[in-house]
Amino acid sequence: MQHEVGVLKISSEKHTNFKKQAIRTTEYAKYRAALQKGLDEFESTKIRERIRPLAEANKKQVLENIEYLKKLKK
Repeated sequence: MQHEVGVLKISSEKHTNFKKQAIRTTEYAKYRAALQKGLDEFESTKIRERIRPLAEANKKQVLENIEYLKKLKK
């Protein structure tokens, strides 16, 4: 049996192979997208964990600077 795909006429076997290939490609793309999303979430979590102590230290330093400026103002 022949199938028309665009302007091509191909056999049923090739048509089935093309469909399987398309399904595999789509599944792989979904897998890669899910993997990348998970990786992005993991990396952002790691970055937040690294930044949090720095942010706390910075906040403490800013508060100390404000207190120092208040003392100078008096």
